[in-house]
Amino acid sequence: MGIAALILPGLDGSAALRRGFGQALQSFAEPVLVSYPPEGVSSYAQARVVVDRAISAGQAYVLVAESFSGPLACAIAGANPDGLRGLILCASFARYPGPWPGALVPLVRALPPGPLLGMALRSLMLGRWSTPARASAFQDAVSRLSPAILRSRLRAAVQADARSALASTAVPVLFLKASSDRVVAASAALEAQSRCHSMELRCVDGPHSLLQANPDGCSQEIRAFLRQL
Repeated sequence: MGIAALILPGLDGSAALRRGFGQALQSFAEPVLVSYPPEGVSSYAQARVVVDRAISAGQAYVLVAESFSGPLACAIAGANPDGLRGLILCASFARYPGPWPGALVPLVRALPPGPLLGMALRSLMLGRWSTPARASAFQDAVSRLSPAILRSRLRAAVQADARSALASTAVPVLFLKASSDRVVAASAALEAQSRCHSMELRCVDGPHSLLQANPDGCSQEIRAFLRQL
């Protein structure tokens, strides 16, 4: 049995947005795309239940956590569970450095689900890497979420502090930093590295939605990381 890669989604919670990335991993890992239901998962505690169900007993695995899922993945890794072989944070954080989520909360409150909200979020998440196909997929994922769920997830991200859990992690850690991230500041990677001195830091060309925009670049870094395990 090969190693599995549990791919934890960003704020949108959609596995569909990460299928291309999952396909890029298939030659060297078994991708397991985790999705958070569009309703009912508004906190990290609720998301933890979903992730725990996706972990198969006896399976060796790594956690690949994008953006919002970073603190949750750090919390899981900090407990050093059986089977966990590595932690990969992608355009993510152990503690959010600010200030975007605070600004996004009133934006989400002001704009109802629909094209305007999707356009505003897409500009932040994809920027110049937006294509018609990516834009359509992103719009579809966002349209499934209520403003209440988006606000709750944003608040959870702002309030999360998984730095101690990250420091307690015994497995190797890789941090993939997006070269043009407009959502998570570069200081998030440096702070994470200050808590986990053995963490590898790699910069990958792309926006905040790095797994969607540059799945091949991310998979290459992950493949090199897994070879060291």
